[in-house]
Amino acid sequence: MTAALTQPLWPDTAKQIGLSKNSIYEAAARGELPFVRRVGRRYLVSRAHLHAWLSANDDAPGTADPGGAKSSAQLAADEVDQ
Repeated sequence: MTAALTQPLWPDTAKQIGLSKNSIYEAAARGELPFVRRVGRRYLVSRAHLHAWLSANDDAPGTADPGGAKSSAQLAADEVDQ
């Protein structure tokens, strides 16, 4: 059996990025997630493009957040720095 080349936007991709259901769909609708393609009524995510984007955006929340919010790991790191 081969692994799927795509995955759904919700919940799989949202959990990897650290966004809520509403946030992931809003970001996709605004075109802020370059790895998302709309196919009919569905949003699909290329796993290869998602992993490449996550690697390139290590500083973003959950690893990546188009909204600019800090992840819990980033908040904890900020507290340690103070």
